[in-house]
Amino acid sequence: MGMPNIVFRCQMFRGDWDQVWSQERMLLLMEALCHVNQTHLRQFDAFRKRGLVERSYPPLYRSGLHYETEKGTEIWPDIPSLLMGTMGKGIYPGAWGDCLPVTTLVLREDYTVDALGNVRPGDRIMEDGAFTTVTEHAITGEKPILGFELNNGAVLRCSPEHRLFLRDGTERRAEEIRVSDLLRTPTAAFPTATNPLNPSSLSPADFAWLLGTYVADGWHELPRHPRFALSGKDGHKKEEQKRRAKALLEAAGVNTRWHERYLAVNDRDLAEYMKLCGGHAPEKHLPSLLVSTEQLRPLVEGLAADCSTASSGTITHGTTSEVLALQTRILYRMLGQSTHIKRWDEHGGLGTHPMYRITVRQPDNPNYPNARRNSARVVAIREMEPELCCDITTEAGRFYLPESDLIVHNCEDLACYRVAEQRELPYHFERKAPWDASKTEMADPRFPPPDMLAKLGLAPAGEAAPPAAPAATTWKTLTTSSGKELDAWPGWKKVKGGIKAKPFAKWRRGPKGNYHYHALLLLPDGRLEDPSLVLGMGRESEFAAAGTAEKMRDGAPVVIQYAKAPEVMVVDPEKPSGYGGGKAPELDKEVLDLLAKKGESLDGLKGDPEVGAYLSNEVLLGDTEFDVDTAIGWSRAHKKFVVRGESHELRRFMGYSDK
Repeated sequence: MGMPNIVFRCQMFRGDWDQVWSQERMLLLMEALCHVNQTHLRQFDAFRKRGLVERSYPPLYRSGLHYETEKGTEIWPDIPSLLMGTMGKGIYPGAWGDCLPVTTLVLREDYTVDALGNVRPGDRIMEDGAFTTVTEHAITGEKPILGFELNNGAVLRCSPEHRLFLRDGTERRAEEIRVSDLLRTPTAAFPTATNPLNPSSLSPADFAWLLGTYVADGWHELPRHPRFALSGKDGHKKEEQKRRAKALLEAAGVNTRWHERYLAVNDRDLAEYMKLCGGHAPEKHLPSLLVSTEQLRPLVEGLAADCSTASSGTITHGTTSEVLALQTRILYRMLGQSTHIKRWDEHGGLGTHPMYRITVRQPDNPNYPNARRNSARVVAIREMEPELCCDITTEAGRFYLPESDLIVHNCEDLACYRVAEQRELPYHFERKAPWDASKTEMADPRFPPPDMLAKLGLAPAGEAAPPAAPAATTWKTLTTSSGKELDAWPGWKKVKGGIKAKPFAKWRRGPKGNYHYHALLLLPDGRLEDPSLVLGMGRESEFAAAGTAEKMRDGAPVVIQYAKAPEVMVVDPEKPSGYGGGKAPELDKEVLDLLAKKGESLDGLKGDPEVGAYLSNEVLLGDTEFDVDTAIGWSRAHKKFVVRGESHELRRFMGYSDK
């Protein structure tokens, strides 16, 4: 039995009286998330060393993620959740949010159907009437799934962020699709094989028809007898089927025996091949779809031996084999025609196996005026159980899903990801800090600072290289083919082990009492690295339009961004700015000026509705009383917050004790 979902609930930010302690609680939770992320990095690094996975989790700045402003409740995901795209619904989703379940089927170049999870870079799969090469593949973890019921009888399963093509070729996220939308199906016929499939003395076309007829209406008697048989009762429609088979087989020198209910074919080689197609109806399938152009129609004609034809001319195949139903759809796609597949579980017939009805949409049939419009209409949308997903990229930017007959496209707290990977570095570089000789600057070996980039002749994503850049120097020269970083930087000392970074949060209070925070990581040299700025905060649309995250993922140099140190260390709900100490008076004036421009005043503003809870100053806690004022640093004697030393406040905001 799988583990149920686990949700931690913490009461925080219940009012001004709870602000200071909540800030401390939040930093402690961030620290816990950093430790969780460290375990993820260690786990997959161990898996990679054992050959269980191809690669470990990528560095944050090489992951293809970019900053997204979240609406409403913020989500603080761990590393796999970030890469899965579950950090919230943004306007510019990250690169790994575009996913399909690993069980989704694709069509390989050899015309075998395989699960998406088995596909690897270099493989060739079908897109729209041609094969395309897979360039990237990534398992993205368990994701929420949307199910789209289509009027072709299929159900498309994908993540809410997955991109789908509408009939006119425009793209839309799955979560934006609505009932009655028309999704794109193939516009071109699939190619046939160059060499005909024919392991017999029959002509290629005759063998294809015989194969299709056996799959639809035959059985083998191996190993007891070296023969197979085709059904057909004398005096009925299928008698003609027996006569045709008898004539072409005997012309090829193959012995047959006529029976009033079937035709027996006494040929071991042919029987052995037919055995590959399965003996019983639920097992039936075609051993290969690599058929030539001359074989395609005879094969489909043979498969139609057990089909029904309506007075309108509509053909419907019937089978209890799910594999054969899918293969039939692909064969008709090779003819440039679409199909509708309907599964019947309660069909009222013999046996308990589900029945699959494959209805062919005839392009020249007036009952199917949309047959040439290359689309499937969405008839219903439902949320489905989460599934393990993966993401692939192809050269064509799209690929074909035979199950649904469609063509498809291939966060705030980023700091905890970055803190974890800094701590888990096998080594880092150090030098005297240029801004303060008493401090030691520390650097991640994967991301040289600007002066080192200049020495190496490199420039960040989207920028031109320095004029003096050596022609032969590229970012790829910084790493070996195994991904090992450059071992030496001029003027730096290589130090074993990671950088002891810590999570940090800067706070500000808006003019109407609302608080805002920004998640950062504090380095031992005192700098505050800002992952959100590196990944596009404040320029989300520009970042997405330029494909900067993707360029960084593919190896373009990255320039680390830093935030200014906090100028005010104490939260003071009584002040207009929400702060006391440091530059708080200047901030107070800015807030008052802003309110004046809006024609408002502090008296006209409603404070936090829970502020009254702290007017009592004391809260009962068991058999004792708990002094809230002392906890938040409020002096009842002086009617103000007591501003403590900067070092103390810095430790408090980091979530650490005074020890």
